[in-house]
Amino acid sequence: MLSITRQFARLISHSSILKNSKINPAGDLPISLGNTEKQNSGNIAEKKKPIPIVLLDKDLEESFVKGSGPGGQKINKNKSCVQLKHIPTGIMVETQRFRELVNNRKEARKLLTLKLDRHFNGRDSKLEIKYEKIKKQLAKKKQRAKAKYGKKDDETDGSANQQ
Repeated sequence: MLSITRQFARLISHSSILKNSKINPAGDLPISLGNTEKQNSGNIAEKKKPIPIVLLDKDLEESFVKGSGPGGQKINKNKSCVQLKHIPTGIMVETQRFRELVNNRKEARKLLTLKLDRHFNGRDSKLEIKYEKIKKQLAKKKQRAKAKYGKKDDETDGSANQQ
């Protein structure tokens, strides 16, 4: 997909959000892994493992604001809406799904973890893998339905016959 640039390497090495990353903390470029050609015989493609996302409190900026929308006076008066910003990347989430602040804080951290996973891992993120699985299931279901029912040539919609 995209190659790692020097700026990206610095961002990862300084932010400490990723465990076991293959970035040289002292240098600007990724650590050489030796011979990068395929070691396997045959056409077996190696899957790269997604980078695990770890949220550190020092990398987060959390603020609480008054909510809006349905929920009545409780939502409109109390600061139950949570805004969570990941400082190194600038990614921000806001949630007011629940009426309680504690639950919204947990939800905001979950959402931020998913967004960071998608940002750093791209197609290997948990959400993308889940979407791909669902797409394959729907395509398979559609194929089975097409094989079972098919499209008959003599059947057309009623508008063609009403001339």
